[in-house]
Amino acid sequence: MRDLVVYGASGFGQQVMFWIEDANVADRRFEILGFVDDDAAIHGERRTDHPVLGGRDWLVRRAEAGPLDVVLGMAGPAVKEQIADGLPEIGVEFPPIVHPSAVVSRHAVLGRGALVGPGNVLSVNVRLDAFVTVNTACTLGHDARVGRYATLLPGVNVSGHVILGDGVSVGTGAAIVQGVEIGAGATVGAGATVVGDLPAGCVAVGTPARPRQARP
Repeated sequence: MRDLVVYGASGFGQQVMFWIEDANVADRRFEILGFVDDDAAIHGERRTDHPVLGGRDWLVRRAEAGPLDVVLGMAGPAVKEQIADGLPEIGVEFPPIVHPSAVVSRHAVLGRGALVGPGNVLSVNVRLDAFVTVNTACTLGHDARVGRYATLLPGVNVSGHVILGDGVSVGTGAAIVQGVEIGAGATVGAGATVVGDLPAGCVAVGTPARPRQARP
């Protein structure tokens, strides 16, 4: 077994810890040490029965002592990118995590640090790049590709051959029809139905989803 910490002790980080605990029951791969968080005010406290061990300095010291797996416990694409890219090359690993209730084709590809929560279905030839988060009860059709740091919130339905660029955020209950491409950094609002391509950096809402603005 490998030692593991969750980086981020917020509500979503605690939810990710729950996924890891369930995955560990099905296949005991990890010795769970607790949380790492940059908020010094909560160091030494406990979240969902796990200690908040320290911040980034603790992580660096612990990694120097031996192998360590880190799972990012935050959902925002920009925050995930900041944390992952900001870690020094200290030898930590970022394992993909799949909840045991998820249905994932053996032909799907999961990048490092990808998270697949409960009740998701990933069809054949789906590709999740590094640090993608698929929250809960989402479906991804055949040949869909999701770029680095992207996040799908609960109940998102992605049809076949869809391409989501790096850092895309898709809100709860949104649907994306077959063959659509959404540019990097775009945000799709909750409940939206995307029937055509969307440009990078836009915010799109409604049915059909239409871009409202470009993010700075």
